[in-house]
Amino acid sequence: MSLKFNGDGKFKIVQFTDMHFGDDKEEDRISDGKTADLVQRIIASEKPDLIVLTGDMIWSHGVPDPKASFRRALAPVVASGLPWAAVFGNHDAEARVTHEELLAIQQENDKCLSVAGPADIHGTGNYVLTVQGSEGEAAVAAALYFFDSGINAPEPIGGYAWIHTDQVNWYTQQARQLAERAGTGIGPEARAATGSAAVAGLEIVEGPEATTGSGTVGGPAAVTGPETTAGSTAGSGTAVDVGAVSVGVSEAASVGVSEAVSGAPLPALAFFHIPVPEYDEVWEAGLATGTKEERVECPKINTGLFGAMVQMGDVMGTFVGHDHDNDYCGTLHGIRLCYGRVTGYNCYGKLQRGARVIQLTEGRRDFETWIVEADGGIVR
Repeated sequence: MSLKFNGDGKFKIVQFTDMHFGDDKEEDRISDGKTADLVQRIIASEKPDLIVLTGDMIWSHGVPDPKASFRRALAPVVASGLPWAAVFGNHDAEARVTHEELLAIQQENDKCLSVAGPADIHGTGNYVLTVQGSEGEAAVAAALYFFDSGINAPEPIGGYAWIHTDQVNWYTQQARQLAERAGTGIGPEARAATGSAAVAGLEIVEGPEATTGSGTVGGPAAVTGPETTAGSTAGSGTAVDVGAVSVGVSEAASVGVSEAVSGAPLPALAFFHIPVPEYDEVWEAGLATGTKEERVECPKINTGLFGAMVQMGDVMGTFVGHDHDNDYCGTLHGIRLCYGRVTGYNCYGKLQRGARVIQLTEGRRDFETWIVEADGGIVR
């Protein structure tokens, strides 16, 4: 299965987050029914090219059959017949079920693009998807990173888990390899570059140590408005099929500024559940717009994922969930840090339920984003 920019040069993603489907008891069925209806209505109205679920699809603690709950949560997405991908939240596999079991349920549907990712790093569901250009079949026009942000931190530290250094190193290795194959720019020096970024002849390899049809390159762009990340142009054209990266990498893998090469960066986005500490920083610096009604429940340990993204230069924006009463976006060091809008009715939160929409434009290092609310309202 491949993802591809449309003929008009657009690629639209709808992010649902924190659906929190519960047990099959009456109270939960009523709330979950409203959530399922909302998901179906937003998919029908927005007609996305890809659906992304950023975790906490279900409650698992205290639920007798979380696998059944998970199938109910996925049902409206599966019914759409559209491609979709997911990352896990901290509540999906707290009890009675594992991430591996939940991933197997996802993969029962042939439109699911989620994969386990490398077995030798933390988490289940670290992978990359690529988006082809609207014409031809040889170049990648955009890339989407997915990370498992874990559940809880070790008891002496407390709080929530963090994306581990081996996952960060995996990410930098992918950006390095794909940029080298593309012959395009990585690192801060590439941000100001303009020109084409065609990825031709990527080798498709099968197996647990393979990089399968993936491509990411680039640098963060300057932001011209509260909902648009704008910067230099990136080339379009042909592309390989969507791929999921599954590569074992060294804990020491990293790419420095000195390794930057010429060319324009390929647009990339990243999706995970628990926000990194920089989400708090961008709000406190007064650089964000939107709603903040609760503190940023980020991990106490900062393992440098955001710094790695700044250094590698390919990721334009990150998208998380977790904090139901936050929906803001803000730009820090050229990367736009965005919350989704809480989707589920079976959980806490003052905000009207909804979803975040993200739209990429082929050949440009920018994206538009807005929130669609249950009553049909649009928040930009």
